[in-house]
Amino acid sequence: AIDPADRDSLPLFHAGQILIYQGRHKEAVNYLSRAVSGYFSPLTMAEEEIWHDFALALWFTQDAVAAVQNFWNALTVNPLHTKSLNNLGCAQGLGAAFGLLPSASLRSGVESLRN
Repeated sequence: AIDPADRDSLPLFHAGQILIYQGRHKEAVNYLSRAVSGYFSPLTMAEEEIWHDFALALWFTQDAVAAVQNFWNALTVNPLHTKSLNNLGCAQGLGAAFGLLPSASLRSGVESLRN
């Protein structure tokens, strides 16, 4: 069961993942936003995975700015997190192409994929 005080990130993270897979992105954002501010054990889960999935859910709700910021949060924890590197570049490029981000984001998205 989910901790009613929302201190344990693990069940919130798993609930968010399930909701992403079900296409219920707004609900996933709700759970994952609580997961990134909760407590977790690095022995049972990698913090960068929580930030990555939070960013992914934000992207699917058309919040490109917050998605990019949270992909960066994942990379701050683990600069070699390949899923975050890839999705950051994609979010910046597609965000610029679709008008969700400034056009300069297209260049920085391509550059982040090169590095």
